[in-house]
Amino acid sequence: MMGIDNTRHTFDIQKLVDNNIIFVTKPGDGQGGIDEPNWDGDCSIITLDNLTKQEVKLNPWRLKAIKHPLPNCIPFVQDRQSEWSDEKYHQVINSIKRAGGDIKDYIMNLQEETNRIKEMMGLVESLKDTSWQDDKGNKVTLVDLLKITDDIPVKKISLKKLKPHILDWGGDKKEFDRVKKVNLKYPILVFTDDDGDIITIIDGHHRTQKAIQSKMKTINGKLIPLKSLPLKIRRVFKHLEK
Repeated sequence: MMGIDNTRHTFDIQKLVDNNIIFVTKPGDGQGGIDEPNWDGDCSIITLDNLTKQEVKLNPWRLKAIKHPLPNCIPFVQDRQSEWSDEKYHQVINSIKRAGGDIKDYIMNLQEETNRIKEMMGLVESLKDTSWQDDKGNKVTLVDLLKITDDIPVKKISLKKLKPHILDWGGDKKEFDRVKKVNLKYPILVFTDDDGDIITIIDGHHRTQKAIQSKMKTINGKLIPLKSLPLKIRRVFKHLEK
């Protein structure tokens, strides 16, 4: 039985994907085809080792799957790679060698891993820092909004519908640099009116931009009917109500 080896190296998944050494794709359906993801992180990890003639003959669905990448699943794979079987771990190593690469070029060093953890911690800090306030001093933090909308399910939202509502920050390079660093596994928050039409993206403009740049069709998010929120929350966003 394949187990988990906590002493293994931590790979830079994005770099492996960028160099076509592994492919993070839609999951297989167990019947020789591919399927739509059923949950965040539901994806297949296909390596060059899985794409040899012999392997493709046994599993032809993999050739189809690599044409359907899931870039929003890469952060999940990055965080959960310690759970790979020994077989999958060694497939990645063999695939790096197949591509003529050097394994050490794809291993995250201590500083990179520390920076990744800091970035994750930074997200926690930003929850506390992000807030909205009306002209009377009433304030709502992102933490408040997340708590009150906790029971609203995450859905796949059409990027085509979101596009008219995205900030462009006047072309500010710093903001677009932030787009590259955001993690798509966190759902965006969208206010809607009584008819279900989008009012605004209240949290997640950078993630939405990244999803569009990644040529995705949908993004995970919560559709929040603005008038369903408690009065103390609504009064801060009263200017958005139609």
